[in-house]
Parts: sequence; C-alpha cells; structure tokens
Amino acid sequence: MSAYTIHKELFPPQTVEHVERAYFTDPQTVNVIVAKDSLLQVYRFTESASAMASTDTDDALKTDPATGHTYPSLNALENNVISTARLELITQFKLQGSVADMGIIRTCSPRGNQGCDSLLLAFDDAKMSLLEWSPETNTIVTVSLHFYERDDLRNEFINTTETPSLHVDPQQRCAVLNFYNDKLAVLPFRQRDQLDDDDEDINTKRPFKDSFIIDLSKVHKPIKRVIQVTFLSDYYEPILAILYQTQQTWTGQMQEEKDTAGVVVVSLDLTENLYPVIYTVDKLPYDSFQLLALPKPVHGMMVVSPNAVLHLSQGSPGVGTAVNGYTKQITSFHNMKYDQANVSLGVMLDGARALYLGNGVAAIFLQNGDWLLVKFVQDGNKVVSLQLVHCSYSRVDHVSANRKNKWIHPEQPIAVIPTCVTNVKQGQYFFLGSRVGDSLLIQWQHNPRYRSSFSEKDFTFRVCDQLVNTGPIVDMAIGNIDGDTTIQKDLRPDLDLVCCSGYGNNGGLSIFRRHIKPFSHFYSDQSDCQAIWSIKCSTGKSDRITELGPSTIDVSQQNDLNLDQTHDKLLVISMSNNTKVLKAGESLEEMENSGFYTRGPTVKVATILDQTRIVQVHEKGIYQLTPEGKRLEQVTIRDSRVMEAAVHDPYVLLLLENKTIHIYQLDDTNKLTMLPLPSHLNSPKNIDTATIFADTSGIFSSIQSKLEAQATAGQRRSAPQKRRATDALDSGIAPKKQVLSNDMDDIDMDLYGDDDEDKEPESSPAAAHPPSLANPGIDDDMDDDLYGDDTAEAPPPDSPPTNGIEVDANNVSIVGGFKEISQMVTLWCTVYTDNDAYTVFSLPDFKELFHVPRLSLLPELLTDQPSSTAADASAPSNPLLSDVKIRELLLTNIGKDRKDPYLVLRTSTNDVVIYKAFAYVPNESDETNEPVLDPHRLGVRFSRIQHDTVSHYRVDQDGEREAQWQAQVQRERMDQDNLVVELFDDDQKKKKKKKKHIPRPRRLQFLTTFTDVAGYTGVFVAGRQPLWLMASSKSFVRVHPMKSDHPILAFSQFHNVNCRHGFITIDTNSRLRFCTLPDENYDMDWLVKKVPLGRTVHKIRYHPEMCVYAVLVSQDEPIDIVHAAPPPSKPAPAVVPGHTPTTISTNADENGSSPPEQASSPSAASQSDQPDNDQPKSDQPEPPGSPSNASMVSQQDSEYTPRDPGAFLPMLGKFSLLLISPVTWETVDEFEFDTFDHGVSLECMSLESQQTTSGRKSFIVLGTGVLRGEDIAMRGSIFVFEIIEVVPELDNPQTNHKFKLLKKEDVKGSVSSMCEVSGHIAASIGSKVFVYSFEDNESLVGVAFIDVQIYVTCMQSIKNYILLGDVQRSVWFLGFQLEPTKLVLLGKDYQNFEVAAVNFVINDKALYLMVCDAYDNMDIYQYAPYHLQSISGQKLIRRGDYHIGSQVRTMIRMPKIIVGSNGQYVYSNSAFCLCGSYTGSIGVFAPLPEKTFKRLHTLYSQLVNSIPHVAGLNPRAYRYIKGTKQRLASNRNRAVLDGGILSQFVCLPVDRQTELTRQIGSTTKRIMEDIVDTMNISIDHF
Repeated sequence: MSAYTIHKELFPPQTVEHVERAYFTDPQTVNVIVAKDSLLQVYRFTESASAMASTDTDDALKTDPATGHTYPSLNALENNVISTARLELITQFKLQGSVADMGIIRTCSPRGNQGCDSLLLAFDDAKMSLLEWSPETNTIVTVSLHFYERDDLRNEFINTTETPSLHVDPQQRCAVLNFYNDKLAVLPFRQRDQLDDDDEDINTKRPFKDSFIIDLSKVHKPIKRVIQVTFLSDYYEPILAILYQTQQTWTGQMQEEKDTAGVVVVSLDLTENLYPVIYTVDKLPYDSFQLLALPKPVHGMMVVSPNAVLHLSQGSPGVGTAVNGYTKQITSFHNMKYDQANVSLGVMLDGARALYLGNGVAAIFLQNGDWLLVKFVQDGNKVVSLQLVHCSYSRVDHVSANRKNKWIHPEQPIAVIPTCVTNVKQGQYFFLGSRVGDSLLIQWQHNPRYRSSFSEKDFTFRVCDQLVNTGPIVDMAIGNIDGDTTIQKDLRPDLDLVCCSGYGNNGGLSIFRRHIKPFSHFYSDQSDCQAIWSIKCSTGKSDRITELGPSTIDVSQQNDLNLDQTHDKLLVISMSNNTKVLKAGESLEEMENSGFYTRGPTVKVATILDQTRIVQVHEKGIYQLTPEGKRLEQVTIRDSRVMEAAVHDPYVLLLLENKTIHIYQLDDTNKLTMLPLPSHLNSPKNIDTATIFADTSGIFSSIQSKLEAQATAGQRRSAPQKRRATDALDSGIAPKKQVLSNDMDDIDMDLYGDDDEDKEPESSPAAAHPPSLANPGIDDDMDDDLYGDDTAEAPPPDSPPTNGIEVDANNVSIVGGFKEISQMVTLWCTVYTDNDAYTVFSLPDFKELFHVPRLSLLPELLTDQPSSTAADASAPSNPLLSDVKIRELLLTNIGKDRKDPYLVLRTSTNDVVIYKAFAYVPNESDETNEPVLDPHRLGVRFSRIQHDTVSHYRVDQDGEREAQWQAQVQRERMDQDNLVVELFDDDQKKKKKKKKHIPRPRRLQFLTTFTDVAGYTGVFVAGRQPLWLMASSKSFVRVHPMKSDHPILAFSQFHNVNCRHGFITIDTNSRLRFCTLPDENYDMDWLVKKVPLGRTVHKIRYHPEMCVYAVLVSQDEPIDIVHAAPPPSKPAPAVVPGHTPTTISTNADENGSSPPEQASSPSAASQSDQPDNDQPKSDQPEPPGSPSNASMVSQQDSEYTPRDPGAFLPMLGKFSLLLISPVTWETVDEFEFDTFDHGVSLECMSLESQQTTSGRKSFIVLGTGVLRGEDIAMRGSIFVFEIIEVVPELDNPQTNHKFKLLKKEDVKGSVSSMCEVSGHIAASIGSKVFVYSFEDNESLVGVAFIDVQIYVTCMQSIKNYILLGDVQRSVWFLGFQLEPTKLVLLGKDYQNFEVAAVNFVINDKALYLMVCDAYDNMDIYQYAPYHLQSISGQKLIRRGDYHIGSQVRTMIRMPKIIVGSNGQYVYSNSAFCLCGSYTGSIGVFAPLPEKTFKRLHTLYSQLVNSIPHVAGLNPRAYRYIKGTKQRLASNRNRAVLDGGILSQFVCLPVDRQTELTRQIGSTTKRIMEDIVDTMNISIDHF
C-alpha cells in the first residue's frame, strides 16, 4: 500500500540567493531581478526626491516601523532635500527548480533592439534558459533552452557537488556556464554589426549561435578545481579570467602545501574556436575564493581570500595587502604588503562578497555585517598599493523614544552573511542580498574632505528600502494565545505559527498567520441591518477659521481642525424597511429631524464636492444633503426601482430594476442633471452591473497618446539631463506625496493634509479635475479630488508648472508630483451585460473604448475586441461552460504607496478572480492575427493574478434568491389566471384578485472598496469567508482571509478618535463591530510579524498551560584559551570591538569536567540576579598576564604562544533560555548557561507528576553539550525547568512567569535530541538512547536504554513509539514498553544518508514515517512486519520519495480538520506535517484518500503536459529525489502529489478546466471540491 500524500508550499522562499540589475520590462525602467531559491521576482527601481525631516546632520538612522530594525542613513544634502529610492514588485514566478545563477544579456532580438535586456537562468544539472519579457501578455516567455547534462562529461562523478555558475561578457558577445567543475559551455550571441549581407533578417533568426563545450583542464593543464570564473572588460575578444586550484589542501597542511591557487586569463575566439592563454599568475593563497573584474581606469582583477586582498593585472607582478595577523602563516605571496594599519584591522574575509563601486573604490561586505572599503592606489596605469577602510556597521544604534536623533546602546546590524550584491545605479545605489537577514537597497556617496582623503568619514550610506526575510527557519512551534485549541462555533482554532529565523544580531522570531484576526474595540447590537456607510463630511476649514478669527487660531487648534476634517461624522445603516442615521463622535447617537431618506432601505451613500455634500441614493430617487443633514435637492426616479448605484464626484450612476442605467452630473449650480445616453446602451435592457472608475495611474489612456509618450521618452533618453523630473510620469507611476513635517508620517499626511493652506471647493463639472495645489493633503485622491473638465487635454510632461508655483530642488517631489498626478486622472464608466460582455466607456460622451466578450470564461488575458468585430458577441454561451457566472464586478484602485487598477470579479461559486491592468501598445512588427485597433481606443490589457484562495462555500446565493423570486412570480402569475371567490354575509360576488407586484431581490453586495484601513486601499469581500484584497509597493494583490464568528453582511471603513483607520462590519446577527487591523506585514502570502531578539535563535517550544514560549538563543563572544601565563611584556591579543573576551583555562580532568573551585551549583545558576562568574566585571579586557587570569592557568603548562597583532580571537556562542510572552512578544525571564554549555535540544514535555489530578504536568527540558576542544571528551547536561507564576511588575502585567530550575543532571555525552514518550524523557546521549523517569519532580532515574549508531540528529515520538534519525545511518524505529520497562528496536532503514528531521503522518489507521534528508528530499517509510521484504519488520519499507527543493530542519504534526455531519469543523483521525526550510519556505505533507489521490494524480499528469512552465523546466524531473545514495535507494514510487501544480488548475480559464476534467473522466465541480478539502479546509489552522 502506497502512502498517498500531497505536498504543497504554503509560504514561498524568502532568502535572497541571486540578484541582477537590468532593463527587463521596459527600456526606461530599471529592474532589480531577485532569485529566492525557486521564486523569481521582478522589481521596479523607482527614484524620487524627498525632504528630510530634520536638519540635524547627526540624524543618520532609519527605523523600519514594521520590524523595529534601525539602519545608518545618509546625511542631508543641500537644501535639506535628498533623492531616495524604493523597489516595487512587478511580478513573481514560481519555478520548477532552484536557480543556481543568473545573468543579463542584451540580444539582437526585437526586444533587444527596443533597448530591453534578456534574462539567463542557470539551474542544477547543467541547464540554462533564456527568458524575455512579453509586453503583450505582461509576463515572461521562454526563448530557448540549453542543457549539457551528459554522462560523458561527468567523468567519475555520479552527483557533483559543484553548483553551476553563469557569466556574461560585458560586451554582450557570449555567456559561459561553468559546470561539472572544469567544464565550460559557451553560448555565443549574434551581433548585428557582424552579420553578413546575405544573411536572413535578424528578426527571423534566433539571437544566438550554436554553443560548444570547453574542457578547462585541456586549456590549462594545472587546473584541477575551478573556484570562480569572470569576464574582463575592454578587450577586443571575450577575455575570461579563471581562479583555480592546482591541488587541494587545508590549514593543517600549510607546512607541506601552500599557495596552491592561481589565475589564468584565456581569450575566447568564437569564430575559430581557439582559446589561447594570455597570462597566468600562480602561487596565490590556497583559500582564495572570489575574483572581481575591475573596469577602467584600474583594470585587472581583485582576488579576495579570507586573510588578504590582492590585485592582479597583465604586465604587473601583482600586489596584495594583509588584513589580519594570520596572513603570514597562510601565504607566501611575493608582493604581499604587511601594512601595520591594515593588519591591525583584524578582519576575516571568509564568505565575503565584493562589489566595485567606482572611482577606483571597491567594497567588501563581510559575514558579520562589517564593510571593508578598498582603494586602488595607482602610479600611472599600474596599481602600486591598496588602502583599506573598515566600516563598523555590524552594530548600529537605536533611536531613543524621548531623545529623537540621538543614539543609545548598539544592537542591530544592517546585513549579515551577504550572498549577492549588485549595482543598481552606478555611483549611487547598490542592492545587498542576504540569506539570514533582510536584503537592503542602499544609497551611498563619496564626499572626500580633500583630494587624497580616504577614510570612513568620507562615505555616507543610507538604507532606502528592504526586502523582509523570514528565513532560515531552523525550528517552529505552534501556540495559542487563548490557551484553548478546541473548535467552537464553526470556527477554526486560533493558532500562531512561530518560527526561529535569522542569525546573529539579525536573529529573531517570525510569527505567521493565515487569517486576519482584527482587534475589536467595541460593538453595538442592532436589528435587521443590511448595509452600512461611513460619511467623512467637511464643513469647510476656511469657514471655521473665519468664524474664530485667524489671529485666535494657534498650531494646536489648527491640527485639531485638520483632525476633525478626517474623522467620519455619520454612519448610515440600511435596513429592510427603513434607514437609520447615526452621529459618530465619542459615542453613537441617532440623528433626529434630518433630511435623510429613512422610510425605506438605502442603496448608496457617498460624498461629493470635496466632501461638502452628501448624496443618498434610495430605491425611489436621490437626495443631496449638507453635512448637517439639510436636504438641498431631491431627484425622483419613476421609471423603475433603483437596484444599485455608483457615486464618484461629479457623477451619480443608477442601475434600475429594468436593467437600464441613468447617470447624473453636477452642473454649474451644483444640481444633478441627467446626462443623455446613447440609444444602443439601454435599448436592449440587459445591463447586469455598472460602475464608475477613476484612474490615477495613467494606464487608461489611448494608444495614440501612449505612442506620443514613447516618442517623447525617446527624445528624453537622448537628453538625460532632462529626464529626472519626468521619470515618474514616463513609467506610469504616480509619485508619492512627500511629508515635510517631523510629526506626521506618510499615512498621516495622506489623511490630514497640509495645514498651511486653505481649500476652496470647486464646482465646475468635468471628467478629470486636478486637485488644488493649495491643499495637497486631501484624504482620498480618488474620491475627493477627481472632478473637472474631462475634455481638457493634459499639457505635455515637460511643460512648466502653472499657478505661479516654480518647481525647484526643494519642491519637485511635491509640486511637480501633484501636477503629474492631476494630469493623469480620468473617469470611466464600466458596464457588464447579460450577454457576458464587459465594456469601458469614456465620460461624459459614452464612447466605447474597450470591450471584452465572454468574460465568464475567465481567460488569463483580457484583450480589447471591439464589439463590431467580436465574433458572435451576443450569441449565447456554450451550455457546457455556463456553470460559472459573474455575480459581481468591480474596477478599482488597490495599493498603499502606489495604487494600480485592478478588476475584481465574484463568481457564482463565490470565488474571487483578480485582473491587473497594464499598459499595452500594439507593435507594428508583431506578427499576430489580432485586428488592428483604432488608435483612439484604450491601450490597456488585463492579466489575471494567480492566487490559490478557493471559496469553501460554493453555493450560488444570488442564483438561489433569483430562482426563488422567479418561482414566486410564476405562482403569482398562475393565481392571476384563476378567479378567487369571496363570500360575504349579505351577498355573493365574484371579484378578481388585485394584481400584486413582487419586487426583484437586490443583489448581494459582497465587494466593498476602502481607501484608508491601516493606510491601505483595497477591496473587502464579505460573506461566510471574508477576504481582504490588499497590496503595497512590495507586492501585487494579496488575498488574506479573515476570521469571523458569523458571516459578514456589510463592511465600511471607519476613522474616529476611538477607532483610528479602522473599519465596521455587520454580521448576520446585526452586530456592528468597530475594529482595526493588527500591526503586521500584509505584503506576503501570509501575515508576518517579526520580533527581533538580537541573537541567534536555535530552538523554540510552547508551554500550553502557561501560554508562553521558551526560546533557546545564543550570542557569539570572543574566547581566549590560555595555556600558560605569558610574560608581562607580551602584547595582549586582539579583541573584536564591542566584545569582552572570556579567558578560559584548559585545566580540566581527563573526563572533561572543571575543577571543583570552578564548578557552579545549579541553585546558583537558577537565580536570575546571580552574576556570571565566567565574565570579567570590567568593561576593558584584562591582559593575559594579569593576576586574575594567571590564577586560572595550569601550573603544569609552561609554553605560551603569543598572538600576532591583528590576530582575532575565536568566537564561541553564549547560550541563554528566554521566556517570551505571546501577548506583547517581550522577554519576561532569562536563564543564562555556562560559557561552554551549548544548548542542543529543547522540548516541552508532559511528564508524570503527582501534583496534578491528571497525573501529567508540562515541563521545559533542555539538553546541552560541553565542548572544550577536540582532545577532551564531550560532556552534557539535562536541565528540567518548571514555569511558575509570580507577582508581575507594577507597570508590566506580562512579567508574571519565571523559570524555576528543578533538576540538572550531568551525563557523559552531548544530549543531541530528546522527546517525550509515555510520560518519560527519551534522550540521545552520545551513541545511546536513554529513557528517564522524572520522579517526585526531584530526580531523573534511568529506566531503559539502547545502543544506536553514530550521532542522533532528531527524534520524535507518538504514543510509545520513537522515530530517530542518524547523521549517517538513516532512521531507526523504536518501541518503549513500561512493564517491564525496555526499549527495543522494531525496524530500521539499511541505507546510509544524513537525516535532518523526522515526524509522522497519520492516514486514518495507517502510520507513515516522514524522513527529511540533507539532500532536500522527503522519504516516506512504513513499519510493515507482515510485508515480505521487511524481514519480519526489521527493515522499514520505503513507500514514497519526493524532492522538496530546500533542506527541511523542523517538522510539526497537526490533526486535519474536516466538516462534520452537523456542518461544523471537527478534528479527524488523520494528521499532516508542516515543514520549515532553510530558504524560509513553509510546506505541508498531508494524507489523501486513495480515490482522491488517483483522481488528482490523473489531473496532475494532464497539467504537467498541457500548461506552460516558466523557463521550460520539467516538474517531474524536479521532484525526483537527489543525492548519490538516495538515488540508488529509491523505489520510484509516485506516492506524493505536487500541490503547486494542482493549484494552477484553479487559475485556468473555465473552458480549459472543462477540457482537462473531461479528459480524465471527471467534472470541474468534483475537482474543485477535492482541492478545497485537501489543500484548504483540512490544513487551515492559522
């Protein structure tokens, strides 16, 4: 029986592995392309000007409010205005493989001729793909595939450990792929200037020539191992520099083999296939690891080794400089300079990344976060020496709360262990990527104080933007704030997934949540509520100032007036038979004697005329009112009943019951006037829905205007000095309003505005109206500032500003930005009809400019097909495709910093489909069959956004309501055909029953827009499964579900003194909840909250009884191991700045234990206020010859080897156990361990105890290992802690828990792993596994043990069974028996591979053993004693294997959720596993029923063959297990499905879904139910 399981990646990778800069999507747009393992992201680099908040030059910090990280920043430029930049995510792609390397090439293809670059991706197993951006589809396309995976090239290798590397010639002539160590694949690219006259047209030919392979060992025989390859610039032919090793050695062989590295420079003759060697340089340091090519005027290359930096060039013997005191012992390079200033730096360059900044300066980014600046000093064209500057940015300062712009204690680094770096804008910006910290976009400047100055003060750096990183995940825990994991009231358990991520000072906790859980401030119970609107009305600030007098208004009163203008004043609640109006102040009060319509339900309420007028639409007409509720105008609708309405200043659109629309516009007297509509619009009464959309991005413009803009942009490219002022308009991005006040952030500025100017309302009707520059701080640019004359043509982008405002360096980002935004604002009317056609009309002339037929097919791309040329646009749809209908449609802006147009659809199955609008201009050179569009039509298309959120409730409520209404109308019609006889007392008469009108039910309005909820603009989807559609500059639209006690009927944003930037919801019980969103990051697939701890986090466990987390952390400290007392004249060893070295004696007994006078008692260690005896009390380190240190030195040792100057000390982790409250995520207690106590394992165990009635009690058990060197035996200890309740501090109620050490048991070996089994402690100690009983909470008594293999890396238990993984010997399956107590081996795997994590998956009555190895594979085993191949159970049967793609180090088992017979959620008998990986991704392995597995497996096969895959990768090949030993042991059992491929079925067009399901003999409905049950409901705990 196979283990039928499915794997799905719930959260994508976040660690940045590779980065490149290119003009990829547009010739005028700088893109930053980031590879995060198997996730490829394309960002837009946007630069703008901003004003500094302070003129204090000491204010060099930038603090991120989401993470609390603080970074150094640039000093202010002149005029207190600096340029800043950010990264905006354009799109991302999930690849079926991990990116090994990237490169940028500009080919001679049509895209290359337009000025766009192509992307080269390299993958494992010698594969390479060439990609280009397609402006027609707004996605990437695969141009070519190249693979060199041949057995004859591997030689003796079965699986090489060398990762392929990709390199591109700077002159774009070729690209090389270094694979299989010494093999080089050369891919030449065609050059336009080298084409022969008789060649074919270059557009019809592929942009590359035939590739060939070079064996580097034949080009240069000394090459045995290639370290790095790079191209040198400014040569006639492609010149390749190769850093290699002639013989591999290591530090222990320095006396025999030293300086085994070398560099060879080879010329690539692409026409004759000749590779002559230009020059070679040998005898380089053996540990050289990086080669950096240097352009003019420096030339040559820089070689980086851990202890030295060298420069090599042709005709020069080379020059190097030492950076620490170990260089002389490592290398004998002939021209190595030992400058005392450079040697005393004491830095280690191992694992560093180098980047050439310009002007003869290169930067080296170290692993600890420090930066080393290198200046090449030249004498003519020859480099004679290297100058070094050490920038200590590994610890930067926090900003105190009470003293702004002042620095206090150092804490946070800016980047640790960099993985990649690239220049984004030469001489100004570079991007620094990291695996263990946030990746940063950094702005830098070099301002030397005098000509030859080169010091740290000459450089200024500023972090402009960052990409949040949640990896690597080394451990996970699941906690519940409420302490109750049961499922109640149709709700899923309220759980948090807390992960250990980061490293060093970047270490911390990452809290993941799938659902939004809003903060409910207060609620109000109403009755029969159907809809709600909040009104932000304005009485006019100028009137209020005039009333009080300008001289009496101070700054505080002015701020209060501005604050009062942004608050919501009124709440309008629509009910079934009436409407209620409430005043929203300190409390809710019903407004009496107002002019609002209250005798029936309300359809829509909004504000117009700069929020000075209120428009109320009801079923019979329109009211126009003042903010005080005085009725100014009444419009009566007599044709039919109003069903829906859309209001946008100055238009009011009504959709009537007879499926026609009316549209009104404000005239010069502020009266609503009905606009004439084209006869064809309402003649076939078939309008299903209609909306008004305001475009602020400039995307909704005609093809002709876009072509003119491209021509203007081409002229600006020829004049780069004039381009900067118009970059925002050319790229289609609305510049962000800048903040000039010290006390207002970006959100406050958007809400409260500028206090210095008055605002006068405008009343001229038009379709596009620029907002007044006198008041740039209006709350909502889309709803309040967009009215005016749409016929007014916008001036060209280069035209100077009007209104007498001159744009200079101080106000270019504010004044110029506002002018560009106002000129791009346009209003449009969108109409969706019953014949499934979607049309966009211009206002107010109602010209059709965009048309899409058959929208319900939900295609991947919406293109303009004019109704006159659309084939059978009015024909009925295919009956096979009529199951999905569009129930609701909304075109709106979504975003935070940048707002883009999105089309949001709600289908009859309650699924939400999202399309993003993008600009498109037809290219005459495109050979397509599409009709030529009118240049006056819109140059826009819509691409579908991929998301895997599927509705759990797939019932068509609108269809049911419509069917009930149709049935009721039919019954009424039948009753009209019969006579009803009524009997009276006096006589008998026949009367005909009076005809009764049954109103059509109004459509459920689930899609609601919001413009300010926690600073976001987006869409809220109501219903039984509420959803938030949100986006920011770091992401496209994210779909976040929200937890709710009852289905949500209505939603409205709400901003008040009691509920700031929040919202209101109405559920089915008519309860109004006033809520705000929690302070979390909404820019990722899940909600993420980072808690920085400033230390490396190793383990975390949740205590269910006390509802707190126990976290094991460490912090590196320098350690000085002294062998004897040196003479006083010897110099002291170098100390890492900011650290106090711990001096440790090696005087220990043969077992590795300390002398009695140095041992610390457990009772002393348990006290939190006990000082650490291992740490010296003074801030300065004592010299090794001091009396205090001499007393710790063994008298038997007489030899002492002093350290050289610049010789840094080794670092050793100092471990501590933290107690963290999940309410505020602060540390409430800490337990410190001895210096050499390394925390290895941590568990929260439910052990047997007589203190509770249940007989069990939870304890925190920690295992340590004591390592004092390779010559001393390993020791360890087991700590048992109890978490007790204490009296909290007065000002902090969360400090009510403390650690209490109950027992410390010393053992002979490291406690590498532990677990709880049947109320006992199972611990692996050395090569044995012991089972202890914790008796009377005082002592640990061993009850059983068993000998295992080499070293146990992980251990898990279920009931009385134990599964453990070994570092070399695979997995063992043990059984524990209580009476008599014994531990026996049930079965094991006889293959040899390293195990990283183990756990169990339960499929009803079947138990499967999940094993993750070091080759990124998941192996599934089963204990089957009755299987013929199991040898009576001694051998575990392999049931399946699967390649995850990233190494998993932690797994958590959780029960599946199913829908019970009563419709509520209950736990099932099956369990799944959550997996956290080093790349920051989170995946799940869940069991499946056999029938469901086979049905989905058939669909999986169809999807693999039918849908295109990015970069042409093969999903099946990617999921084959990797590794030499694993491949030999694989049984190729396809027992695991790829949930990522199956999730793509959800986003396919309806006709493709129907076609695929028909091929496998199923239906779309059946497949969607399987996807919902297996990948949504069952694993939806968070």
